[in-house]
Amino acid sequence: MLVLVCVCVCIRATAQKHDYIWLGGYHSHVGLIDTYDTYGITKLNFNQTPVEISYDSLGMNFNRAPCSISDKDGNLIFYSNGNYIANKWDVPIENSDSLSFGWVSYVWDPSIAKDGQRYPRSNIVIPLPQNSNEYLFFNLLVDTFLNKNSFANRKLYSTIIDITGNFGLGCIKEKKNVMMDSILGQEIILIKHGNGKDWWLIGQLRNTNCFYSFLITKDGYVRQSNQCVMNYLNITDELSYGAASPDGSKIATISTKEGLSLYDFDRCSGIISNPVDAKLPEIHANSLIGIAVSFSPNSRFVYVNATNRIYQYDTWAADIAASKDTVAWYDGFKDIHLETLFANSQLAPDGKIYLSTGNTTRYYHVIDKPDEKGAACNVLQHSVKLKSYVGGVPYYPNYRLGALAGSPCDTLYSDIENQEPRAKTIQVFPNPATDFVTIDYGNIIWGRYNIVSLKLTNAMGQVVYESVLPRYSGLHKIDVSNLVNSFYHAEVFGDGRMIWVGKFVKE
Repeated sequence: MLVLVCVCVCIRATAQKHDYIWLGGYHSHVGLIDTYDTYGITKLNFNQTPVEISYDSLGMNFNRAPCSISDKDGNLIFYSNGNYIANKWDVPIENSDSLSFGWVSYVWDPSIAKDGQRYPRSNIVIPLPQNSNEYLFFNLLVDTFLNKNSFANRKLYSTIIDITGNFGLGCIKEKKNVMMDSILGQEIILIKHGNGKDWWLIGQLRNTNCFYSFLITKDGYVRQSNQCVMNYLNITDELSYGAASPDGSKIATISTKEGLSLYDFDRCSGIISNPVDAKLPEIHANSLIGIAVSFSPNSRFVYVNATNRIYQYDTWAADIAASKDTVAWYDGFKDIHLETLFANSQLAPDGKIYLSTGNTTRYYHVIDKPDEKGAACNVLQHSVKLKSYVGGVPYYPNYRLGALAGSPCDTLYSDIENQEPRAKTIQVFPNPATDFVTIDYGNIIWGRYNIVSLKLTNAMGQVVYESVLPRYSGLHKIDVSNLVNSFYHAEVFGDGRMIWVGKFVKE
């Protein structure tokens, strides 16, 4: 019994800020920023609020599939463009080259080998379960099939990086293990297992309604049986793009010819079920190829980016297909001569959804309030000005998803872990504050609680502000400009019990 307790305590979850640093851009080796801010790397730092956007002179070229990973506290560790991996000092990790070596990247278009993978969301990284030093990097290899004019994802590779190896410069422990060798869909989906420590990796087989999956544990990965989920959409000759809801309960896929499909996902068993389809014939009719799908932080709304429009669907509606609402149309804005369309998207730690523009431009769009229904979600087109031309957004799973509380597979925490801890100190900044204050709650162990909420109280103990905190985010910004100058407490509650407390002064 004593041994079991020690093991469980050792795997306790902590902060999960692995997605707090985003990178993008190219040709930083030129060493200058010209009149149009063309060259160089744009860095988005979500450890600051609002997000800090800065220029960096990293030597890597990122195309449309940038990938970066930070440690649990939000400090950059390494990054990749799909071709090789560099550590935080911009030094290529030994033996990390040629990760996507193939005919397409090195013969058909050699610029891919120089500038990075151009196929969005083809690279993603997670910490190896129960290991603070090793990471799993997954990448999809685009190659030909049928003939040299037909491209598809042909292989799924995994690579293990040890960030402590080679005297701290990082090393490759295992390189390009072939997990799948088939004709695959456009991207892979990663969801935390219901135990809060392992992972599910899921992808769709191209031209089918079948999904492949792997269970990833500290001991490696195990291929699961394919699941073919019957639905009415004709998926013949399709490219499929997918995403998971932040709470891990749903999967969404979007096809280039037909439309949106939603599925329930069981985080314990890995079973995909209950397909719901929403046809979108206008995608194919108008050759809208820049499509992507993402979820709101509360997992209620699904957003479909279709080149010149954004649709919102309400998964709580009795008729999901009928809930479709067009929340944005492309407004015609161009960066110099490049259209800023709606392409790939990623939910960020600040609770907003950021969208790339399809072309390599100096702008992101943002869905400012994605938890709101209809126009209230507030799509702000080309509102995020970047420091250089950027081709895409990075791709991250929900690292902060905890154990599925009360489920049969919730075995992450021992009895000692589940004892009620004393309230801890939470970071509140700036302090003193004048207009806005930000609460950093990124260290919460989400698997313990169903609802996490925040209250601000004044010196007399009166509640002056309260809100439910989004499970996907780690930062919460509050307008305090109307509060009287005084001393305030910030109190975070898990299922009604105070678990974190902070304080600040309003001046």
